[in-house]
Amino acid sequence: MAFKDGQGYFTTDKAGNCPCGFGFNGKGFEWIPNAVLDLKEFRIEKDKVYLTYNTVEDIKTIEISMREMSDQTLTLAAIAPFADGPITIKDVEHIRHHESNRISVICESLSRLGIKVEEFKDGLKVYPGNPKPTLLNTHDDHRVAMSLALIGSRVDGIQINDPGCVSKTCPQYFALLESLGLNIIQH
Repeated sequence: MAFKDGQGYFTTDKAGNCPCGFGFNGKGFEWIPNAVLDLKEFRIEKDKVYLTYNTVEDIKTIEISMREMSDQTLTLAAIAPFADGPITIKDVEHIRHHESNRISVICESLSRLGIKVEEFKDGLKVYPGNPKPTLLNTHDDHRVAMSLALIGSRVDGIQINDPGCVSKTCPQYFALLESLGLNIIQH
């Protein structure tokens, strides 16, 4: 199916099961074939594509290339401890050279939370666990601060030093979290 000036498409696997791939604005996205049971919603808003679907069953283990969406790597790593199985993130070696060495920083943070994590040259593997309350270092990196704050939505007592570093991209980030019902305490 083509849409929006022919810039996007769905693909099928060899057996005709679908969708297992999607392209938009020159970028391709893939997910585990047969994991998609029922595409519930598909919509385009400006330059974003939204897909909502049900899965056949809980996905116990995920290995995903985040190369095309590396800015979301830390967000996925931060929510990974709450998954049913380990999540492996790969193809993001380049995020070691951003505001911080983001792979090492998120691995250090998850370890401080008591979460088992393995660090690779191009990514990491996060195992399910129960994060414990602790003070976490943002390393003056806005994406680190924002992703670690998400853990605080599920675990009381998460503290983040230098949360103001989010001002680089989203100064209202913590106010937005409060508007969602999170209890944000500033010291």
